[in-house]
Amino acid sequence: MRINDLEQANELVRLTNQLEKSHKEFRNNFGYGGRLPIGIKISPSNSVWSQTEITDDILIQVILSEVENRFNVKIKKLQNELKTLLA
Repeated sequence: MRINDLEQANELVRLTNQLEKSHKEFRNNFGYGGRLPIGIKISPSNSVWSQTEITDDILIQVILSEVENRFNVKIKKLQNELKTLLA
């Protein structure tokens, strides 16, 4: 293995660890620093649907689902790059 390949492998491992750490921190506080909103209005106040709100539970589920999907895509990409490099 060349020194350049070793440096790239170390960088991929560092990026993977950083991504896993930031994902874990996000999972711990849901991106709100521990403070969750009561509800978020999705319609303008002057519309017929002005009382429509997304509850915390739904909001958290949607956000976490999207974050999980993006995390999995990024981790798989980094792992595949590392496999290719080490092969």
